[in-house]
Amino acid sequence: MLSTSGPGADLVDGAEGVAIAREMNDVLAEAIARHPDRFQGFAHLPMREPEAAAEELVRSVKTLGFRGALINGMTNDRFLDDGRFEPILAAAQDLDVPIYLHPHLAPQVLRELYYSNLPGTAGYVLEAAGWGWHRKRPSHVLRLVLAGTLDRHPRLKLIIGHMGEGCRPCWRAAIRSRRPMSSTSSRPISRTILEQVWITTSGMFSQPPFLAALLTFGIDRILFSVDYPMLPMKAVVLFSTRWRWRRPIWPSSPTATPIVCSSSARVHASAAPRLNDRLARAGTAPRRTGHPRRVHYVSAPKS
Repeated sequence: MLSTSGPGADLVDGAEGVAIAREMNDVLAEAIARHPDRFQGFAHLPMREPEAAAEELVRSVKTLGFRGALINGMTNDRFLDDGRFEPILAAAQDLDVPIYLHPHLAPQVLRELYYSNLPGTAGYVLEAAGWGWHRKRPSHVLRLVLAGTLDRHPRLKLIIGHMGEGCRPCWRAAIRSRRPMSSTSSRPISRTILEQVWITTSGMFSQPPFLAALLTFGIDRILFSVDYPMLPMKAVVLFSTRWRWRRPIWPSSPTATPIVCSSSARVHASAAPRLNDRLARAGTAPRRTGHPRRVHYVSAPKS
């Protein structure tokens, strides 16, 4: 699954942002068309124009054949539980495609409070992949639960990467909460998250986060993902082959099939038959194609 890397149209207002998103999606579709047997795509949306973003999502799915959308964090310091984003969520639900919630940089007020006055690039590293990204994403999802947003869209599918982000112990505490925490949430947090949220292995290829994710979400909610080219494929192959050979926690084939195949098919329901068949047969990581775009899901490398 390919997507555009980093922010773009989501930082631009009005017609210009809409045009940028449309062009980026068209370029991505052209790249996918050169390798249609290997790649599919996530749409890039002009988030500052929610009605137009919903229309672009529909176009990207129905015309370009994309399988969902990737959204970079907050938009104008607003989470997706803000009512102005309802058209986007409704469109994703109606299309039966997932929304991938990807991290983004912190709002200015948080940047100054938590990440300023540090030497060199330490502040940026702390704000981004080193720490901050993994703190904000669980909060975003929990807001969608507690605000009743996921109750209003009970068939909406969310994906979060980086092994459920870096707050897996907190995720577990939240999931184990059996009673609704607000009057707008009709289901327990545990039921809501485990019915509507999937996580990926992207960028977190070590045993502790995988164990925590497995114990928190269960194997049926974990999607195999690599985060290429942000992470070298060598780390992915080493992780997969290590656990397949030694087998302390990593299930061997065919038990491993749910991570690679069944979970992906449930998230991308419209592509389930072809995805199940193709991923079950595949055994290599994606080749370098020269396109600087993020890879989210690939087949598991053979040991």
